[in-house]
Amino acid sequence: MAYEIKMGDILYYFSGYSEKIRECTVLDMDKDKITVRFHEPEQQDKSYLSNFIGKKLFRDISHIENSYEKFSSAEVYGLYKEHIDEKFLSKRNEIKEVLKNKNIKDIVHFTRLENLKSILDKGIVPQINQRQRSITAVINDISRNDYRPDCTSFSITFPNDKNFKRFREKNPEKEWTIIILDPEVLLSQENPCEFCLTNAATRYMRAYSGSDAEHLKNMFKQEFVVQKQNGVNYMCQRQNLPDNFTTDVQAEVLIEGVIDKKYIKKIIFNSVTSKENWCNQHHDIVKNYRFEVLPEYFGLREDFIIKRGLHGCPEVFCCKNR
Repeated sequence: MAYEIKMGDILYYFSGYSEKIRECTVLDMDKDKITVRFHEPEQQDKSYLSNFIGKKLFRDISHIENSYEKFSSAEVYGLYKEHIDEKFLSKRNEIKEVLKNKNIKDIVHFTRLENLKSILDKGIVPQINQRQRSITAVINDISRNDYRPDCTSFSITFPNDKNFKRFREKNPEKEWTIIILDPEVLLSQENPCEFCLTNAATRYMRAYSGSDAEHLKNMFKQEFVVQKQNGVNYMCQRQNLPDNFTTDVQAEVLIEGVIDKKYIKKIIFNSVTSKENWCNQHHDIVKNYRFEVLPEYFGLREDFIIKRGLHGCPEVFCCKNR
């Protein structure tokens, strides 16, 4: 079935920031622009660039969280889904090859312990979708300087120890947990990914990030330089790291949409007491998941590598401003 759009069609506008879906009618369109009429809360005609189709304007409400629409534009929106799937599968296979070559086994996310029950019940839900699903989560980064509230941030193999330490120091009385996902999540058509070789909030990060296998490989480059918000260049060099550790500990994978709990491999606690207290309070969930106490995940990456005996000891300061 083709999703061809023509004048008079009903479309659905979704604004991630307001989290509202508004119905509108197509008045006019060409390859560059589409004009629609909203009927609520008051009648209003608005024009958008054609590339809003498949991003903020959708043919069907069900398309809003359907990743194949993300490939769409006004010109290709009428393509058969099978054609888009073929493009996705090619990209997926290339990413799968990188995962294999780099021996990537774990996709890592840290969160406050208060959020764990909701995650194990409903999956990992990004900020933009939490209100719709009646979720009140404790959010680590309210400012979201990466401007991607539709995504959740992950690391590869080991947490971003710099950010993790900063968040814990802000709330020293709170408990945290680390969730390990299967790397299969990076191959999901429902969850497009953006691979960032350093912190996604870094200035001009868009120029260094992308969703293909090449950008995933860039996270393991021998050396790179990016410009930070203050205009200072940030240089990072790879020094004695195992193959499946990103060059910069702050490298991120932004995963879009709601992440199904089927990808959760295990949950890590910092202490036996923390694990036992939580598990004793949630008997109904415990049987469905694997829980471990691994305090080394809550420390520095170089200490983790030494303790695990992985390829020797990396330099502590392999990334610096210059």
